[in-house]
Amino acid sequence: GVTVSLPQVMSAQTSWITVRVRAESEALHGTPVMISIIRDGAIVQQTEEWVNAEESFVLDPGLYDVRLEAPGVVTMVKRGITVTLGNTTTVVGGPLEAGKGLTIIEYATGGFTREELAERLTRLERAMRSVEEAVDSLRAAHGRS
Repeated sequence: GVTVSLPQVMSAQTSWITVRVRAESEALHGTPVMISIIRDGAIVQQTEEWVNAEESFVLDPGLYDVRLEAPGVVTMVKRGITVTLGNTTTVVGGPLEAGKGLTIIEYATGGFTREELAERLTRLERAMRSVEEAVDSLRAAHGRS
């Protein structure tokens, strides 16, 4: 694929994002995939890479989206990926699937998807209700309100 020239030495001022393009279907192996690195809705870097290869990009720290698209492949967008100063953030682009359409995976703080955070919040709220009920029953048993 097309490569991006990278500095020979990684300094503490450098931030990287490495995108690993993956597909489970053998039929997609050898497919060129356009990787777009997006910040604030604008493409800041873009290159083409093969399925089952990887590409690295030097970026400023911040929040990015990664879009992977190819003819005959469902476009995948990973949103809300945090790139921090002096670190490499690795993104697995896939598994890509044959077909049409769009898959969006949203990340929030800590690398969790919004769905994972919602599930964790639901469990926490359930646990808090159990604690509140236990406290209420202890108060009732001791004649306090």
